[in-house]
Amino acid sequence: MRIRIDQSDAYGSEPEIIIKCNQVDDKVHRIISLIDMQKKKLLGFADGKEHVIDINEVLYCESVDGAVFIYAKDQVYKTTYTLNEIEASCSEIGYFRCSKSMVLNIHAIKSLKSELGNRIDALLSNEEHIIISRHYAKQLRAILKEASKL
Repeated sequence: MRIRIDQSDAYGSEPEIIIKCNQVDDKVHRIISLIDMQKKKLLGFADGKEHVIDINEVLYCESVDGAVFIYAKDQVYKTTYTLNEIEASCSEIGYFRCSKSMVLNIHAIKSLKSELGNRIDALLSNEEHIIISRHYAKQLRAILKEASKL
């Protein structure tokens, strides 16, 4: 795959991305998903205000006592979304259900360590450890294997 950037003031302020290919395959769809990820936002509440949260800043989302929280790099937000809604709208861009009560942004993973019982200990970019249950570990391995083909 070749990448070429043609920069000029004549193009205006809105970038245009053109993908030239002989076939739209899984790789092209993943590239489009990554580009779309830059536009996606979530809404959350903190400090008595509603915040627009950049999807790239989110580490994980967790359900605690019936409420869903968004854990970002610098802040925790309460949200009205359900984990199912977050998973459905963000799975194409690297969000993964890692337990019944958590959806993880796989782009926030710094390292992985296998644990007893086929569980996985994921170290996140903020140095926090998340345990991926054995029920979801196989799916994570498949996602990572597929991503490594890019």
